[in-house]
Amino acid sequence: TNRAGYTDGSIDDRQWKWLKSVLRAGSSVYYDDLGVRHHHDVSDTMFVLFSHHDSMTMNNPVLPGAGPGIRHHGPALVPLLSHYPTVLAWVNGHVHANNIAAHHHALDARRSWWEINTASHVDFPQMARIIELADNHDGTVSIFTTLIESNAPYQADYDTTDPDGLASLY
Repeated sequence: TNRAGYTDGSIDDRQWKWLKSVLRAGSSVYYDDLGVRHHHDVSDTMFVLFSHHDSMTMNNPVLPGAGPGIRHHGPALVPLLSHYPTVLAWVNGHVHANNIAAHHHALDARRSWWEINTASHVDFPQMARIIELADNHDGTVSIFTTLIESNAPYQADYDTTDPDGLASLY
């Protein structure tokens, strides 16, 4: 989010640099802004990032408080994540929709990743999302995203105190 307010978000420069350093520290291979491949001797860590805003609503340029600063937006974050083949997904939810988008890298499929947008528990129908990562033991990973809904009765009984009845109040 952006501490200056408004509905859309952005990332400040300090957090941007932190994110790059964490991704780089967990990636034996990464690419710089010019597309140059770099290798260093570290163990790979698979990354799933989480944020409130998605790549389209992370576009708030307003600087919090007075003074200089840099805000980074979703259109800059998408290619940044493609610099690290260890990034699997970015999970977010600002738009309150259950969508999944593939971010394909034009030259190297290993630099592609998924953007998983999930609705809120205040939306109707109220659903949750389970995200499972599976090692396929062949150098690939599968991501399973399952939407689940409560098994509570659809008709709410406003006088009930039993767990199923209370769950139906959602």
